[in-house]
Amino acid sequence: METVLQTVFAGTDVAYLINDRLIVLTTPEVLGKVSPAVAQQQPAVSGKVTDESGQPLPGVTVVIKGTTQGTVTDADGEYSISSLPDDATLRFSFVGMRTQEVVIGNQTSINITMAPDAIGLDEVVVTALGITRDKKSLGYSVGTVGGEELNVTPQVGVLNSMQGKIAGVQIAQTYGVRGSSVNMVIRGASSLNSDNQPLFVVDGVPINNTSDNLFNEADLGNAVSDLNTDDIETISVLKGPSAAALYGSRAGNGVVLITTKSGTGKQKGIGVSFNTSVIADVPYKNLPVQNEFASGQDGAFVFENDAYEFWGPKLDNGFMAAQRYEDSPSELVSHENNINRQKDFYQNGWTQSNNLAITGNYEKANFRVSLGNYDNTGIMPNIDLKKNNIGINGTMRLTDKLNVTLMTTVNESKSDNRPNVSDSFLTPTRAILTIGPQVDMAPYKNPETWWMEGQTGVVQRRWKQRWNNPYLMQEYATTAFNRTHVLNKVQMDWEFINDLLFTAKYLRSYSVQKATNQRPWDTNKQPYGNFDIKNSSFREQNWEGRFSYEKMILNDLDLSANLGGNLRYNYSDNIYNATTNLVIPGLYNVQNCGPGSVTYTNSWSEKKINSLFGQIS
Repeated sequence: METVLQTVFAGTDVAYLINDRLIVLTTPEVLGKVSPAVAQQQPAVSGKVTDESGQPLPGVTVVIKGTTQGTVTDADGEYSISSLPDDATLRFSFVGMRTQEVVIGNQTSINITMAPDAIGLDEVVVTALGITRDKKSLGYSVGTVGGEELNVTPQVGVLNSMQGKIAGVQIAQTYGVRGSSVNMVIRGASSLNSDNQPLFVVDGVPINNTSDNLFNEADLGNAVSDLNTDDIETISVLKGPSAAALYGSRAGNGVVLITTKSGTGKQKGIGVSFNTSVIADVPYKNLPVQNEFASGQDGAFVFENDAYEFWGPKLDNGFMAAQRYEDSPSELVSHENNINRQKDFYQNGWTQSNNLAITGNYEKANFRVSLGNYDNTGIMPNIDLKKNNIGINGTMRLTDKLNVTLMTTVNESKSDNRPNVSDSFLTPTRAILTIGPQVDMAPYKNPETWWMEGQTGVVQRRWKQRWNNPYLMQEYATTAFNRTHVLNKVQMDWEFINDLLFTAKYLRSYSVQKATNQRPWDTNKQPYGNFDIKNSSFREQNWEGRFSYEKMILNDLDLSANLGGNLRYNYSDNIYNATTNLVIPGLYNVQNCGPGSVTYTNSWSEKKINSLFGQIS
């Protein structure tokens, strides 16, 4: 063999190295040239290079960083390199694997485990039922995005992080407020009667998600927004009907498959990661308003009629008029605290998120445990949103043929007050915008003068009858909620015959939400206030069994087949109580209501679906 190689490469710049049955072509410099930096020598270093499954990797290039001196691993993945300079660093590289660098120090033996490179993984995607397939073998379109891309810029939710990253997918925040519901449409709307939302599946567990989650003119955010972006490994978007066929009719608008991190792909042993981020929301542009003329119409001073009287007499021009709470007429003048009323009302919003993860990767098991925390204060007073996430995901390899996977995710979202997103008179944005330019804002900003003297909690101070003080309403007219969403998966994979795999799964999604809305006495159109409370829950359970067969028939031809069944159970209930007649001001519960003023609503639903499915390609 060596004679043949000498003849073939005679007169060329190609050199070769023979290691057992492995022939490596390289340059003469890599084989024999020693850099001037290697004047001071250390003992040789040897070791073995393997992949994540422990199999040896032949042909891995091992060079001394900054020089052309190096070698390659033999058929058993072993290498040995000598003539080492002081403070040398070894660089390990191989096609399809992440390049690694190791400082030698005093070590004489260095073993390396190489992980697949993300570029190589892009060709393999997760499809329906969690089945991994070669992307080029699919007959439909699948869009993918990795977890690292999602976390380049911290966002409030998963879908916000996906904007602009997958072709044919439209993502929009429903009301433009941090934490509000996010709407996702794949390849355009397909129905005028539904919300056109795809089916979201997290590690095989379907979750109940809607385009919005409104409660008394406040958006509480949808279920997919509760997920922790830092826990996500990959997202696959199945775009065509054939791609989502295995999920049935509820996948008619497409499927979004979310795979969470589980400790694989990391170096052997225990790993700890922590990241934190702080985001500032700074209002930078307000709506233009005039501050030269008082409230009125056609130059006349009017402040009790329609909401939009902006063109009255000129301010600071000697015009006298009787204003609210004044016994005698006074001059209509401008106020410095009114000119910048929008800027004074809004504030800087702050968002802080923290994520801690502990991973473990061993020969017989891998796991990941994570904690996430999200804390947001809004750009309006007394607006907040908090999230807490706990994730546990791991696999135990009981034998070479039997694996068991456990996954539990707990997501909690809560708020003491979510912003009103309507355009009614209850909206503080409308109230602060439409206040008359002649009004002194001082008593409306000061909590001690929000209520009329001697009537605290009963009669609010207002510049006109059909107007609510936005500062008071932000404090007392609140919409709060607390939602907990739990996902569970138990999965067994058993290859009882070569190339034939049996998978059994138990999947559970459970969510419970409590929402309350309260408004004080003397609220516009609600003189005795109101209190609403709604408790709702949703539960889905799936028992699934599947046989999978994969066989390479020829070099360019392989057979893949799946046959299985699913038992699905859904249950939901809602209890809603409301009153618009509080007997005692400031006491918000259903018992504090006038006779006959309470509305009761109760509903529940139950569904069972048994199905068989199959696929061959």
